[in-house]
Amino acid sequence: MSGFTRLTNKLELVQALCDPSMKIGFIQADSQYVIIMNINNDLLNAYPEQSLLTFKSDVQGETAEMFIDMYIYVSCRKKKEVPVVLSCKLNNKTYLLCVENNSVVLKESEMPGKIHSETSEFIFYKRDLYTGCRTFESSVESGYFLAWSKEDRSLGLRPYDQDKLDESAAFYLIPADTRVFKGDPTTPIPSHVWNNHNELLIAHPEQSIVKFEPEPHIEAEKATFFQDIYRELAVTNKGTPMAMSCKVDNKTYLLCVENNSVILKEDKLPAEIPTKTSELIFYKRFFSDGQSSYCFESSFIENHCLAWNTEGPEKKLILKPYSGNGIDETMKFDLQEKTSDIL
Repeated sequence: MSGFTRLTNKLELVQALCDPSMKIGFIQADSQYVIIMNINNDLLNAYPEQSLLTFKSDVQGETAEMFIDMYIYVSCRKKKEVPVVLSCKLNNKTYLLCVENNSVVLKESEMPGKIHSETSEFIFYKRDLYTGCRTFESSVESGYFLAWSKEDRSLGLRPYDQDKLDESAAFYLIPADTRVFKGDPTTPIPSHVWNNHNELLIAHPEQSIVKFEPEPHIEAEKATFFQDIYRELAVTNKGTPMAMSCKVDNKTYLLCVENNSVILKEDKLPAEIPTKTSELIFYKRFFSDGQSSYCFESSFIENHCLAWNTEGPEKKLILKPYSGNGIDETMKFDLQEKTSDIL
C-alpha cells in the first residue's frame, strides 16, 4: 500500500465540489498510510476493542494500520490549516478517530466522502508546529488539540496554548512505506551456520542463548536456523534484511537483540515491521570482497554485528561493534543450506 489513493482524478474532485447539495462542509481528497509518532519516537497504536489509542516504544502482535485522509473546504474560505480525518484499519474493519464528550474515541465507520457541516467529530485541523512536527485541533472543540498523557501515554484532547511549546501535542507523520520491513512470501531457508573453527551454531532456548559447539552429539533441530528474508521499502544499501529463527520442540524462537545482547525469544515472525529498525532484523552481506562468508549487522543498534564471544569457555553469539575493516573473524559466518547429508 503506498501513496495517495482517493479522489486523485482532478475531474472527479471538481465534480464533487460542484455538487449543488454541498453548500458547506468538506469533501474527501487524498488518503495516506502513515506512521504517527510522538516527540519521544514512540509509535501510536490503536486498540479498537477498547476504543483506545496509546503511544508505545515496544509493540508486539498484530497492530492497526494508521491512515490520514485529507479533506477540502467546500466554501472558498482561505485557511492555513488542513482538515483531516485520522483512522485505523484492523481485521478488515475501519475505525475513525473522533471527539465524543470531550474525549478521543474510535468508532467503526466507513470513511465519509462528504461531510455536510462546518464542524465534525471526525475533522481535525492539521497545522505545522515546528520543523517536522504537526498539531491537530478539533473542529468541534475549538482550542482543544490532540495530545498524549505522560502518565499512561494515551491519546486524548486538551486545551493548548499556541504561544507555549507543548511537546505532548507535537506529532511526527511519516509515510509508512518509507519505514517498513515486509515479509517475503518465499519459503524460509533452513541453514546451518559455521564459524571459522568449523564449529556449528546451536540453539539453547532453555537458556535463551545460541553458541558455537563441536559437531558430535548435536540435535539436528537445534542446529537448523531459518533465514526469513524481508523486503525493506526504504533504501539503505546495508545488505539483505532478514530475521533468523529456529524451531525446537514445535516452538518457534526468534534471534533478537535485547539490551545489547543476543537472545532467543519464543514468538511468531511478524509479516510486517512498521519501523526502520527492529531487534529482529539483521542485514546480511558478504564478510569481505571475494569471499563467500557473511556478516550480519543489526538494524537495531547501528554499526554492531553478530559475533561470537572469545572470552570464557562458551562461544556464545553476541553483538559487537563493527570497525568496517573486514578482519574480525569472530563476525565471519559460513552458511550451508540444510540437506539430509548434513548431520
